[in-house]
This record gives sequence, C-alpha cells and structure tokens, in this order.
Amino acid sequence: MLVVLGAMWQLVTWERGCDPAPVDSTRPADAAIVVAPASASPGGLVAVRLTTGAKRTGFLTLGRDGKVLYYLTAGTSTAEPRWYAATDVEPRHLARPTLHGIGPHQLIVPNTALDGTYRLCADRICTSLTVSR
Repeated sequence: MLVVLGAMWQLVTWERGCDPAPVDSTRPADAAIVVAPASASPGGLVAVRLTTGAKRTGFLTLGRDGKVLYYLTAGTSTAEPRWYAATDVEPRHLARPTLHGIGPHQLIVPNTALDGTYRLCADRICTSLTVSR
C-alpha cells in the first residue's frame, strides 16, 4: 500500500526480498524512508527522511531486480551529494556516516541511471524511486 504525504512525499516500508508491506497510517511509521520527489531525472536531487526506526548508515543503495547498482552518499555542509557505481567501489570504503538525524538528506540520482523504478534503501529499509528523463 502506498501512503502519499503532501503533494510529492512517498512513504513505503519494504523488507529485503519482499513485496511492499502495508503501512498503518494510524500509528507512527517505524522503519521507513520518505523520499521527495518520488520521481526524478538522472542527475536530479531528491530529499530523503529516515524515520526513527531506520538505521543510520554511511550511504544508501539504489538498485533493482535484487541487485545494488549504486551507492549514494548525502550532501553535507562541506560536501556535495555523490553517487558511486556498485561495480566501481566497495561499500566498506563508503563507511563515513553522512546521515545524521532524520533529515532531510539531499541525494543525487546517478546520471547513468536508466529510466525505471528502483529500490532506495538504508540498511534493509527501502522505498521506491522512479527515474525518468
């Protein structure tokens, strides 16, 4: 089930390897990611909020068909948001935490991402992000 907050916010819980789980709108969302806009073009920016249940991590992953294709690091006061192709870097080299608090955290959509729907994940908590030119 998809819960839309405001005009462009998307809230979905999604466990690794499972279909999207229903979100109970009568209680606070645990372990969820909120992304806006829910659709962006390659090279575009998105804002991500992590609810209290989401693990703080050094990076987020962007993938589809069960494969991680990109690692994304958030922008900070001293650094721009960056993306890395999963084939070009090992995650252990990206362990510097860039996600502090719930956000919003600014991420850049990889400019090599093809059109389609991806899973944007922090640890095992995911949401959908549509890439469209």
